[in-house]
Amino acid sequence: VVMMGIGHVVTLRLPPSRLRELNMMVERKAWKAFTTEFYPTYDFLPHYQQFHEQALGNNA
Repeated sequence: VVMMGIGHVVTLRLPPSRLRELNMMVERKAWKAFTTEFYPTYDFLPHYQQFHEQALGNNA
């Protein structure tokens, strides 16, 4: 991850269904002089582990 600029980075973990609600709340309530940007990412580790275990089980 490469980030440049002056500002704050906030990392939150929430269900994807709540992302729109969070985005709207921040846009309405955040500092008026600043802009907000959202870059959602997803936690694929549990899925990777499941697929990896299945692959190992199928090759054994």
